[in-house]
Amino acid sequence: TALRGDGFHEFCMQMYGNKPDHWDPNLLGLDRLRFITNCFTRMRYCDAGGRLVLRDKGAPGTQGAGLYPWFRVPGRATRDDRIVFGHWSTLGFYRGDNVVALDSGCLWGGWLTGLKLKKRRPPVGVQVACTARRSPHRASPG
Repeated sequence: TALRGDGFHEFCMQMYGNKPDHWDPNLLGLDRLRFITNCFTRMRYCDAGGRLVLRDKGAPGTQGAGLYPWFRVPGRATRDDRIVFGHWSTLGFYRGDNVVALDSGCLWGGWLTGLKLKKRRPPVGVQVACTARRSPHRASPG
């Protein structure tokens, strides 16, 4: 609704920001949309209380003290739900903690990763090498 509605331009102007950093069902308007957008596009690490910490972006093991990859936060409410996600290329292909991470850095010369989903079998990762890569400061393949 936010992307298709009359408030689209206002949403785009305010969709990024580091606050709010914790989910509250009472969040409304742009604060609610900003938190959701951050979870979908920027969330990598949280503190033990589940607050987003958006400054750390590297692979697990590089984060600041007291921070957890979002899927390892103690008491995570979605720990029993299988979640498939992307948009964390420094994590790479990862399967564990009831999550599957698919972003394996194709844009940066890594792999394009897909997932075969079969009934009654664990998902299987499939990767294809990326022969072209892009530099973040250039518009054409490098």
